[in-house]
Amino acid sequence: MKQLYHEKLKTVVVASGTENDPLVLEGIVRKLSDSSLFLSWTGGGNTEPHVRNVTRYSKSYDGGNTWDSEKILFSHPNKGIFTPALFVDGDHLYAFPNSYYNHTTFAQDMQSYISVSTDYGKSFSPPASFKGCINNIHIKCTEKLGDKWLFACSWYEIDGTNWAPPMEGKECIVAGTEIKPTSGQYWAWVTSNHTEYSGVLISEDKGESWRLHGRIGHKGRNFVEPMFTFLSDGTIVMFLRTNIPYLFESRSYDGGLTWSEAVQTNIPSAITKVKLLKDSHGTIYLLHNPNPKGRHPLALWISDDDMQTWSKKIELVNDDSRPLCYPDGFIDETNGKLCFSWEDRRQIYYSEFTL
Repeated sequence: MKQLYHEKLKTVVVASGTENDPLVLEGIVRKLSDSSLFLSWTGGGNTEPHVRNVTRYSKSYDGGNTWDSEKILFSHPNKGIFTPALFVDGDHLYAFPNSYYNHTTFAQDMQSYISVSTDYGKSFSPPASFKGCINNIHIKCTEKLGDKWLFACSWYEIDGTNWAPPMEGKECIVAGTEIKPTSGQYWAWVTSNHTEYSGVLISEDKGESWRLHGRIGHKGRNFVEPMFTFLSDGTIVMFLRTNIPYLFESRSYDGGLTWSEAVQTNIPSAITKVKLLKDSHGTIYLLHNPNPKGRHPLALWISDDDMQTWSKKIELVNDDSRPLCYPDGFIDETNGKLCFSWEDRRQIYYSEFTL
């Protein structure tokens, strides 16, 4: 099936995979204070997470019509890199690269960093750890609440009975008792002895110090790729991906300090990332794949009543032969457009939808 686009959607291809490095995924696009656009994505190799993964980027100076030749933003000599979030604060652009070896050790060796550009994405500081904070976090959503930064993230915890992986080496012993390794492969040990929880990192001093709030989830089910927005009364609503085809929801009534237990919504999901955006009039936009059977179509749902109902459900792109997923972007209210990137594992796209 050929890709079908909504008539109000303008789309350009920013990057494509190659024969040697076919992988392209998870584009993140932001508008900088000089009006240029900065778009980053994961490339390198043919799967992820993988040691060949790098973060690539491109810039546009004409509102997304054309894009510079892609460049490498972050590459590690012996680890893979992915950068799942960008954040703009004034003239500063922050990126959050994560390093890892491969799929089998992802839960154990992932390290998180922060890097900043003060010249509109022309150069970045060397990645550094989050000061005074855990450093195996997967940031997905970056927002401001007054002078505070709120970054939704997830992380792995070892919470099973078998704390050591099934690998060659010394015996695994706790207080004189040998613990037999999990039968099967390494990933079987990860899934049976780890849980991924979600929460928010909060900084009140522009990243000089951090506090982690919330521990949304429970053993046996991962709550990942958190995305949140603010309701008119100040309530923060977080959508979460789990292993069932509906979004889950958690709420905070105190600015992100504490969070309710996650409950299932009636919003269908292809078990993938969603994007929540809100304009100055209080309208909330949800970019997602409302199909329990696959990551297509890519749709836009719009709510004017704090997500009590979704008054408009618009199919933006459809192609049942490939995924159309991982949307991320911003609202350009001056020009009345929703601007976002997305991918189909073969190409990175930049789209504008007239609101």
